[in-house]
Amino acid sequence: MKTKKTLILSSIVLIAGYFLLVFISNLKDHPIPFPASEEVLAMGFNPQKSLKFCVYQDKSKGRVLSTVIVKNNQEYLLPLASSYLSLFDTSITYFENSHALIKNIKEAKPLVRKLIKEASALGFPNATLQEKDVDLQPFMEIPTKLLHGTQSMDHYRNAKRAAVKRGLPNLGRFILIPYNFVTNDDFYSTSEEDQKFDFFHGNNTGLYTTGDTVPLQEGVKELDVEVELAVVISKPGRNIAKEEANEYIAGYLFFNDFTDREAQRKERSETYTGYQESKYISSLGAYFVTDIDPSKFAVRTLINGKEVASACNDEIIDFMPLDEQIVNYSKYFLASGQVIALGTMRGGSLFELDIPMLRKGDVVEFQANQGLGNTIHTIH
Repeated sequence: MKTKKTLILSSIVLIAGYFLLVFISNLKDHPIPFPASEEVLAMGFNPQKSLKFCVYQDKSKGRVLSTVIVKNNQEYLLPLASSYLSLFDTSITYFENSHALIKNIKEAKPLVRKLIKEASALGFPNATLQEKDVDLQPFMEIPTKLLHGTQSMDHYRNAKRAAVKRGLPNLGRFILIPYNFVTNDDFYSTSEEDQKFDFFHGNNTGLYTTGDTVPLQEGVKELDVEVELAVVISKPGRNIAKEEANEYIAGYLFFNDFTDREAQRKERSETYTGYQESKYISSLGAYFVTDIDPSKFAVRTLINGKEVASACNDEIIDFMPLDEQIVNYSKYFLASGQVIALGTMRGGSLFELDIPMLRKGDVVEFQANQGLGNTIHTIH
């Protein structure tokens, strides 16, 4: 009798102990945040180092390519083609549109510097206060090509955790979460996984820019964001040398890859056609900036005015320096006007951080550093 009571008591203690372990481990089971530092997030546009460009819509002239100048600690737009013609009595084809600028960026940069210097001496007579006065347009209406690059492994760890938990029945979670707690994150860890250089082709036409309303396709319930830095390629090339790689970089844009997570799960397990349905739309920043530090590119993400995350590009550059990435991409041809999104930064998506997905009516805002500007969308 005593043995039976002892066995029952021991069983109760074991069961209670296991549920206590489940409770404690569940408290510890969470995404690992990797917020960007305030110092990095505060890095602004440096006009001594970088040039900044955008395009706005004029009723009579159409799309007007402009450079951004700093006057009295405020940013103004200086229309390139008309200002150059006014000051130097000649026109330059480099300033006709964004693709012409990108293609000829090496020759265009010193001319823009010369234009800014001359216009500054005259008090910038043609400068117009930006966003408040103009209708900003996509800097590039249609990139020549769009590639999505290698993701951050820290982003992958968090996304793997979220995907595994979502796919398990409750009983499975009761086993996995304590196991992962006892093994110190063994199941979600990526320490034994080698990061690989890979990419896939994206939709170069489904692009939105700041101020645009983004349509939520019928039936989409899990619309996520994936915050990235995009490199714009200046000239065509293949199998380039590492020492030549920087010559192929025209500049940078903010990039966000809207992702339908439900469709993505289906594509992974059923269709084997890559991410075609789940990544049908993206947003591209309105500001094109040259000569930034890609390892310190950082973004705040806000939803309905509340900051929900921040992210930095350092891990992706640590994995493979940008010149090496360009060399690898060149094996598959580079084209002038090609946009390469370098991959989702850690802390760059809602899914990985257990943040609710976007819904109709939400206003999502991305505040990028180093002059790449704010990109704001309303989900409709």
